[in-house]
Amino acid sequence: MDTSSDTDLHFEYPLNERTRLFLRLDYLAGDFDQLLQHADAAGYRAAMQRASDIVALASRGDLKAELLKEMKRIHAFLLKYQKMQAIDVDKLEGLLQDVSNFSTQLSQSGKSFLASVRANEFVTSLFNRFNMPGGSYSFDMPEFHYYLEMTNERNQLFLWIESEIKQLHKPVRFILKLLRESLHSQQQVSNGHCFSTEFERNQVPNLLRVSLSKGELRYPEIIAGGNRVNIRFVSKAGATMKDNYEEVSFKLAQSIY
Repeated sequence: MDTSSDTDLHFEYPLNERTRLFLRLDYLAGDFDQLLQHADAAGYRAAMQRASDIVALASRGDLKAELLKEMKRIHAFLLKYQKMQAIDVDKLEGLLQDVSNFSTQLSQSGKSFLASVRANEFVTSLFNRFNMPGGSYSFDMPEFHYYLEMTNERNQLFLWIESEIKQLHKPVRFILKLLRESLHSQQQVSNGHCFSTEFERNQVPNLLRVSLSKGELRYPEIIAGGNRVNIRFVSKAGATMKDNYEEVSFKLAQSIY
């Protein structure tokens, strides 16, 4: 269990490409949802930009396979707890059912996510314009400007895109929720401003979280390679530089599966 407090700053770091992709998708989809709550043109325009980024990530041909692999791995991990004592059986069975439901939905889905969004010529033309600095101005995209001003048309457009994104975001969010809830935290002290740790080759976690007190005025730079992780603590820009050999106290949490 992660024991970090609200007085800490948290820095998540994925230790494989699959988790890196899931974190990016979750960040973008969460940002998309937040932006839709702002009922003004700027919020909707920014939300469409996030949708463009999500569609670009979702176009990876191996995304569906990666999600199914992760569901299979979670299922195998959860099964290990069935015969253990002091386990909340109802919660465990609920999680196993969730995994089964998501696996079925993913298996029955199309070859790629958000295919209908990519196939929409109007939306695709918007996404192309977002690659141009300032390309979302009204003289570049008059039809989009119309949609932003016409409440009914705008709401229909974004509700459709939102429903498509949710089909991808739900399994990703479920996976990351389990990863974050599985984080096991330990207090650590760096050797000077650097810290290194090494995992068994078959026990490298998917996710790390470094938690620092806000009073430290430092942030971690994390470099991972193979089964080894190096963390360098860097003084915040403008802060009084501390001795490079001064120890830094921090919490290091790693997912247990």
